[in-house]
Amino acid sequence: MFYVMKTYVSIIRPSIAEEFRERTFALVSRAYTSISLSALKSYLGDLPPEHILSVAQQKGWKYDAAAQILSPVVHAPRTIDKSFAPSTLDTFRLVTTTTATLEGAL
Repeated sequence: MFYVMKTYVSIIRPSIAEEFRERTFALVSRAYTSISLSALKSYLGDLPPEHILSVAQQKGWKYDAAAQILSPVVHAPRTIDKSFAPSTLDTFRLVTTTTATLEGAL
């Protein structure tokens, strides 16, 4: 599933991909007290580890470089910006299925 998700995320429009990644960060911060960098990378798609660490640091996450473990900080729920352009039905199915899977892990 991670490979399929990674492939679709790399294809869909950048604004949708960014929203997907923001939502995934929020879900992971609620679902995990700590997560490996490689596991988070598999959820977020094909992003360089340096970019993931930069975004995580901006969100206040802690990083143990020796163990390569991130510890999320829980923040207030974020409102979703609905101003981005619509996507295809297949993209919608992918995003909703993946989000439902992640939310089901809570």
